[in-house]
Amino acid sequence: IGYIVIREAVRDAENNAVSWFWSGIISTRGGIRFQKPNGRMIVRAAFTPFIEREELIKFHPSGGLSIGYSF
Repeated sequence: IGYIVIREAVRDAENNAVSWFWSGIISTRGGIRFQKPNGRMIVRAAFTPFIEREELIKFHPSGGLSIGYSF
């Protein structure tokens, strides 16, 4: 589990910063790795959701798949 701290700005029509504020995103990761005991190929899958807490709680699912070779 992690927490990402972000400093953001409210901007006007000319892209000038009007005010600054801090926000954050909660992050976690779950995954699985598969490799045969005597094999060299590796397959991994991961799920990484990001949860943004502002006025409303926003959920941003993310993930990945990797295939590799160990030597």
